[in-house]
Amino acid sequence: GRAEFRTGLVEDLPLPDSTFDKALSVHTVYFWQSLRAGSAELHRVLKPGGRVVLGFLPKAHMDRMNMPADIFTPREPDEVIAALREAGFSDPEVRRPSTETAWLVVTGIRR
Repeated sequence: GRAEFRTGLVEDLPLPDSTFDKALSVHTVYFWQSLRAGSAELHRVLKPGGRVVLGFLPKAHMDRMNMPADIFTPREPDEVIAALREAGFSDPEVRRPSTETAWLVVTGIRR
């Protein structure tokens, strides 16, 4: 397999349509200016059948951490699921890999 790492804004990825089989984002949804635009852009760059995986801590947990509000936008899993669904991802779901942490993983498949 091959991995490629790039930096940029999720809302405006400098990549052609249907480029990737998978997209992984860990602890970045707090910095997205728009969940809707970011989700739509991930949908655009994934190939049909491609999978998106978003890992993050839920809003309730982030709020207790007192992160700077001008930098971090804590997210609820339901709003992430809704943004993926609106972007055209099928079967978006949220999982909590461990009961010992608040960590969540949201996945979706590009139609």
